[in-house]
Amino acid sequence: MKKFFDTNEILNNCDDLSNVVLSSKTIEELENIKTSANKDDDIKYKARMAVRAINEFQTEVVVATQSDIDIIKDVFNLEVTNDNIIIACAYRYNKDIEPICFYTEDYLCKLIAKDIFNLQVESYGEKPTSLNYIGYKIVSPTDEELAKVYDKDNKDNLFKCEVNEYVLMKGEDGDCIDVLKWSGQRYSALYNKPFKSRQYGNIKPLDSQQKMAFDSIASNDLTILFGRSGSGKTTIPLSYITQQLENGKCSKCYIVYSFDTLKGQKTLGYVKGDQTEKLLSTGSLGGILATKFGDMTEVERLLASGQIEIIPTANLRGQEFSSDSICFCTEAQNLDRYALRTLLQRCKSGCKIILEGDIIEQCDTARGVGLFKALDVYKGYRRFGCVKLKNNYRDEIGELADKI
Repeated sequence: MKKFFDTNEILNNCDDLSNVVLSSKTIEELENIKTSANKDDDIKYKARMAVRAINEFQTEVVVATQSDIDIIKDVFNLEVTNDNIIIACAYRYNKDIEPICFYTEDYLCKLIAKDIFNLQVESYGEKPTSLNYIGYKIVSPTDEELAKVYDKDNKDNLFKCEVNEYVLMKGEDGDCIDVLKWSGQRYSALYNKPFKSRQYGNIKPLDSQQKMAFDSIASNDLTILFGRSGSGKTTIPLSYITQQLENGKCSKCYIVYSFDTLKGQKTLGYVKGDQTEKLLSTGSLGGILATKFGDMTEVERLLASGQIEIIPTANLRGQEFSSDSICFCTEAQNLDRYALRTLLQRCKSGCKIILEGDIIEQCDTARGVGLFKALDVYKGYRRFGCVKLKNNYRDEIGELADKI
């Protein structure tokens, strides 16, 4: 089934237009965005990329006609707007040529297309309620499978894992027997050392999922950690980063941060100070770093020494993260595909990248979740690892709060 894209959809999702249809009204809107003096640079850049992709893929375009306007006014008794013309084009294509699925990230467009024009509607920006890939599988192997797994000469992918996917093996009593990783050639043991630093001391994994997280961070160039609050998705990366900084194995950690306040809540308004002071005193970043590093004084010391640098996602363009650095993005659930793609493209070969967030419960933006797309793109890649962390190690009160 072909996909009929609304303008806002192609602005955010123009990577592959091989099966996409557009309205001529969308082409007009893209051209207007490119030349508008009232649009910011980011949206104009997206429009240029979308036009380039349309040319590259030779995307099919449906020309809006008077009949589309007549349907809007006379059949459905709606106002003739650009959005409604795009929907009417999709309606005509679906009715007269072949079935399509209409894609939009605009809530009102979605309602009109679905409830009035009776189209099938989806959105890449919608947040799934479950994850198909969590970085590991839980299995109960037979004695024969266990023997094969530990046979160094055996190269069978018994549990059909992706490269760098973990397998948590349980016995008949439900207890964990072992955790291994499929390398693409065999099942191998995990990294088995604590992260050591003066700041954190010896940090050891508290459960099987954390053991996988330690291994992925130590072994891979790109790691995604996601899970509930209190699962260690921030502490584990920062303990590793502190170890590497103290040992001189990396020159700097770039902390990339998307400034989004708690969903539905207001900010305090104007805050004095330079950009860094404002970042630390508003939103959640200051609290996150002060908690993890002990206090704000230690955070300020690390900033002054140049060991860490805070990069707002709004300033990503023009940045370059060196090959001997670590790029750590906290609250990464708030990155859309465009922001995440920009971040990853700024990292030189050898730069270690760690993304953490709660992509189920704590997404504070409706722009769409880039991490979901990243999981689809990178799973099975030899330099990538992913772990869904499970347990809350803060307090029972916080654990029960998940049920609110």
